[in-house]
Amino acid sequence: DPGGQCVVGNIEAARPGGTGGATWTSVFTQIVQPNCATAGCHSAVAPASGLDLSSAANAYTTLMTRRSCALPFVAPGNPDGSYFFDKISRAMPSCGGVMPPGGMLCSDDIASVRNWIQAGALNN
Repeated sequence: DPGGQCVVGNIEAARPGGTGGATWTSVFTQIVQPNCATAGCHSAVAPASGLDLSSAANAYTTLMTRRSCALPFVAPGNPDGSYFFDKISRAMPSCGGVMPPGGMLCSDDIASVRNWIQAGALNN
């Protein structure tokens, strides 16, 4: 993968129509849950930085209401102004280290998150 080490499977392979139609459900179940809501990271038990991403509802509320490094975690319609997108899409994020800590996500997964945010980051 040209974006770096690929950490998870390809969301596009599981969802016909490409990354353009990414929904919160697909982003959560195929990207956030397996990569972020794990033991020692952002699970319900002692979540890192107080970010409990263990359920779709908790994760969505957290991403839509929290801020870090002067950015909202998710700025609907503006992936480049979203802390969450910065952390998962850049080898050297503007603030802190890349997420997930084991290496970068697959480029298709990053594109899915970008398109979900660009489309308004709906809870769908």
